[in-house]
Amino acid sequence: RKQLSAKADKADLKELYSDLTLATQRIGDGTNSLELVVRQQEAEIEALKRELRKLAAHREAEEEHSARLATTKWVDDSLSFEAEARKQELAGLRKEVQERMGALELRLGEMPSVATLDEVFAQKVDMKTLSRALEDRATL
Repeated sequence: RKQLSAKADKADLKELYSDLTLATQRIGDGTNSLELVVRQQEAEIEALKRELRKLAAHREAEEEHSARLATTKWVDDSLSFEAEARKQELAGLRKEVQERMGALELRLGEMPSVATLDEVFAQKVDMKTLSRALEDRATL
């Protein structure tokens, strides 16, 4: 009986050893699978980190471009405002020049012509000559 019991214990031990070996192999296979999954996840994490860095750089560049665009728009709006103010000022100056030109044309229309001035000048000379002649006669 002892021998049978020992044989049974040995068989149990062999079976237990076989089960333990099989469990160890499965644990090793599971560990290898887990290590592979961990390495894959680490690679994915690194890829995501790289992608996040790219996105952060892209966002920073986008913010810089947005700031430049806002500045450009502000400058454009300012220049447009300045240009409009200058246009209005120029229109006012043109109107003023036209008004002055109209007034000058009216004044020129009222002024005597060159021929009329020549006649008046000739008459004045004649008047001077006449007054001298009269003065000369009076002294005689």
